Amino acid sequence: SSHIPMIDALMMAYTVEMISIEKVVTCVKRFSTFSASKELPFDLEDAMVFWINK
Repeated sequence: SSHIPMIDALMMAYTVEMISIEKVVTCVKRFSTFSASKELPFDLEDAMVFWINK
């Protein structure tokens, strides 16, 4: 029963090491335009969804 929380923690640790909000925004700026005042991601999960949607 502790396997799922352990896997979740490992995935989050990897995500924090590999992805930052700044990297996502820089990448999106290269290929798309967006309104920073309305669409700027506020956490890593939101940044990943933002990247996928753009």
